[in-house]
Amino acid sequence: MSQENVKPPRGVRYRVALPSEAAGRRRTPDERLFVRFPGLYHLLTGRLMRLPLGSRLRRWYLTSSVARGCAAANRRDFDLMLTGWADDIDYRAVEGALDDHGPIHGKAGMRAYMQDWIDTFDQFKVEPLEVIDAGGDQVIAVLRNSGRAKLSGVETDQTFAVVNTIRDGKIVRGREYWTKEQALEAAGLSE
Repeated sequence: MSQENVKPPRGVRYRVALPSEAAGRRRTPDERLFVRFPGLYHLLTGRLMRLPLGSRLRRWYLTSSVARGCAAANRRDFDLMLTGWADDIDYRAVEGALDDHGPIHGKAGMRAYMQDWIDTFDQFKVEPLEVIDAGGDQVIAVLRNSGRAKLSGVETDQTFAVVNTIRDGKIVRGREYWTKEQALEAAGLSE
């Protein structure tokens, strides 16, 4: 078969879950190592993102990274979360959403964005639902946020998707979308 007839894969989907409650309460030994030596984390991520789409090691790494990030958010461990982000990250909440304050730049902006969610909700929780490896340097995470608004007492449970772009082992760009379909389209994987 000639090379021009070979179509690239259209993204690989993986289910993902949070670590057990006990494991999610504190940092694992590898997380402690990554926070202490972030360069090691970026080197490892950069190497693993070069693996072929669908590789078992790449799949394990992506799913465990998303689960690790959600568990860190749930225990308010911003230092661990910041390890995976570039210093000059360019991030955007869903355009037009209540939490959309325009583009978010840098780790300080991301920390403030996450702190705003935690300050607004009691029992704020992030749960990973699915990871879609879009190939190359893009990964889509489908997530669920839940909690009870501190002022109104209204329960919130929303599902959304984030398209992250990874370069040199760091998330350099993130865009949130209301639906998985919108995120797939943004990543060039529309169904």
